[in-house]
Amino acid sequence: MLVAELDVAPLMSDYLALFDMDGTLLDINTAALYVRWRRRHGLSSNLDVMRVGLWLMQYKIGLLNAPHVAKKVMQQFRGDREDELRLDCTRWYEQEVRSHIVAQGRATVERHRTAGAVLALVTSATHYAADPLANDLGIPHVLCTELEVNESGCFTGQIMKPMCFGEGKAQRAAIWARSRGLDLEHAHFYTDSITDAPLLNIVAHPVAVNPDPRLKQLARANSWTTEYWQT
Repeated sequence: MLVAELDVAPLMSDYLALFDMDGTLLDINTAALYVRWRRRHGLSSNLDVMRVGLWLMQYKIGLLNAPHVAKKVMQQFRGDREDELRLDCTRWYEQEVRSHIVAQGRATVERHRTAGAVLALVTSATHYAADPLANDLGIPHVLCTELEVNESGCFTGQIMKPMCFGEGKAQRAAIWARSRGLDLEHAHFYTDSITDAPLLNIVAHPVAVNPDPRLKQLARANSWTTEYWQT
């Protein structure tokens, strides 16, 4: 089931603009950036960095078993406090992530805002990585992978289903839109990854941004808009 954080308050517009995070609004992958940050602070090992590098290679060619990988990663955070991770990620964002915002991504967000769109960040990352970017760009809604937190404010090591990846991302977006009386048939969605094909297939205006090879082929086959943002 989806977490209870879904706010079902109706929105004034039925025009949606949805944005992926890594490789789209940002010119980097935040998972790789964050594990290197943790390595410098003695919280991750060189082996952790190598594992993330391998997972990113699998991700780029659409072969990553994301739920399996996420489950393994989350075991490292089991028992950690949520508020401490949020603070750590805020510092990390300010020091290392903000400079990777793509100018054309920021401009596209502003263009849709001016046109009256409901803006949402839709990412497989967690709130702790995604919220600082959404706040920076003035994107009020974040659909992401949700982590289970116990009554003591600590992570249990479990991920709330569905994970916001692949079919799960499309499912979360559809439930979120429907809960507000919105329709993805009025949505634009910007992403760089073939893993987002399920959501691209159900929006009115799919946009491939700096697409990976498989997404580039899919976009061409479906006559989807393809844009190349400077990084």
